[in-house]
Amino acid sequence: MRTRTAITAVVAAATAVIATTTTAAVADVPGTDQPTGQYTEERVDPATGQKEEATITEYPDVTTRPAGGTIRPAAGTGGLLLRTSYGAPTGSGMFENASAQFITCGTGGLIKVRQNPTPGTVDGYGPAYEGWVTRSAAVGDIPC
Repeated sequence: MRTRTAITAVVAAATAVIATTTTAAVADVPGTDQPTGQYTEERVDPATGQKEEATITEYPDVTTRPAGGTIRPAAGTGGLLLRTSYGAPTGSGMFENASAQFITCGTGGLIKVRQNPTPGTVDGYGPAYEGWVTRSAAVGDIPC
């Protein structure tokens, strides 16, 4: 009986640490601090080899993205080429007067953006409005 109490205490402490860490990381996402389920199951204590009862509390998975805002081509660049995630030009781009919404950070110095076309103006060329651009040629609210 003493082993069961110790295991339950260890599991409870580990669960509390995970719950605290998760809650702190996603406190701004509504509803993620509420458990989605709780159940008990038997587990084997690796130290003693005996079966013990553990209480498991489940929380929802949360996917986070870096927050970002509007970006523009840096002055003097002439604009930005939209690229594939591997950096190859797509044949589309945006002129220096255009703006785009930051979507996510990539690898190899690239960021993903979605162009904000201005009605009645020519902000870019080619069929794509979304793609990867070189981070160093862009300015604005870029979190990476």
